[in-house]
Amino acid sequence: RNKVWNDSAKSYLIDSIMRDYPIPPIFLRDKLNLQERKTIREVVDGQQRLTTFSILLKVLYDKIDENKRKHFENCLFETYKDDSPKINHSKIDREKYTSLFNNEIDTNAKEGIFGCYNYFNTRTESKSNDELFEFMKFICETKIFVLVTLNANEDEQKIFDSINSTG
Repeated sequence: RNKVWNDSAKSYLIDSIMRDYPIPPIFLRDKLNLQERKTIREVVDGQQRLTTFSILLKVLYDKIDENKRKHFENCLFETYKDDSPKINHSKIDREKYTSLFNNEIDTNAKEGIFGCYNYFNTRTESKSNDELFEFMKFICETKIFVLVTLNANEDEQKIFDSINSTG
C-alpha cells in the first residue's frame, strides 16, 4: 500500500481542512521502548493520512517567513533533537522522509514522499505568506485528527482489520 495518497486524496485532504470538515481518526498504540525507557506511539490505522498531513505541514513551514517558523517547530520537530522529524516513518520510507525534513528534496518527483511535497508546494504557490501562516496556524491550533490510543494488551491487527473491513 502506498505511504502517501494520490493527488485526488491529497486535494480532498486540503479541502477538508480548509472547510473544517471532519477527518477520520488515526489509531495509535502505546508501546514501551525498554532501551530508551519511554513510551512510543505506533500508528495502527491512519499512516497515509498522517504522512500526507505532515508533508503538507512541512510545505507550509518551508514557505512562511523564517521569523514565523518558530511558532510551529513543535508541530514538526522533536524537542531537543536537532530538527529531527517528530514522526519516525516506517522503514520503507524513513530515508526519504528524513531527507525531506533535512531539505534534501527531489523537486522532480511525481510520486511518493517527494511527489507529495511537490504537489502541495504547487497547490500553495498562489497563496500569500500571511495566508500560509494563517492556514498553518489553523491546522496546528485546531484538533483536526481524533487520536485513539490502544493499550499494549489490545490486538492492533484485529482492530485494524475491523476498521478497514467496514470501508
